[in-house]
Amino acid sequence: MSDLNIISAADLMIERPPLPRPENPATLTLAEIIEIEPRITEALNAIKPFRGDWHKYFTAKKTISKLVGWSAETFELRTSQAFDVVMKEATKRLRI
Repeated sequence: MSDLNIISAADLMIERPPLPRPENPATLTLAEIIEIEPRITEALNAIKPFRGDWHKYFTAKKTISKLVGWSAETFELRTSQAFDVVMKEATKRLRI
């Protein structure tokens, strides 16, 4: 019998360290968030009213989550508060 080393799939997963986030994030308004990340305007303007197609909601959420929230490129926008502000505007535009 050969000496095989069995490795689980979990052992192969690469762990990425979490992105740093502001320790005491400021409460930002939508206007302040857009000033920091102007691409949010384009993402919000692309949203059309919801007509029973949840794909529009998830597409908007996916686009927005790249700009604000924990995965944002901009350090100041890596907060759940910034994500919530923008998603509130998105759902208003989707009319849901």
